[in-house]
Amino acid sequence: MERVAFVGAGKLAFHLAPALKSAGLQISQVYSRTEAAAQRLAQRVGAIPLTQLSELDLSVDLVIIAVADDAIGAVAASLGSLVDPVSSPLVVHTSGGTPTALLGAHFPRYGSFYP
Repeated sequence: MERVAFVGAGKLAFHLAPALKSAGLQISQVYSRTEAAAQRLAQRVGAIPLTQLSELDLSVDLVIIAVADDAIGAVAASLGSLVDPVSSPLVVHTSGGTPTALLGAHFPRYGSFYP
């Protein structure tokens, strides 16, 4: 089973995470800057809520960055400093207007997932 971590717990993540879970993926962790948001989504999909990005388990298969477009660069830079380039998960963002090259500067495997 593919393991997925969400970075962001807003509206898009709140709807996408359960859809992916119902499709057979395991949502293992949900990170949000606010504890209430992380807990709300994590409880909905049976995941672990996190409020520290450094606690994210990067042995997952996929990391979905579902944050505001103007925060993607900062989140990618922070996450990129934690990733082992050899065993990096696939990292995607959910923005239709942000170039994937923004992630390519930090991760060997990257893309966008615009639902």
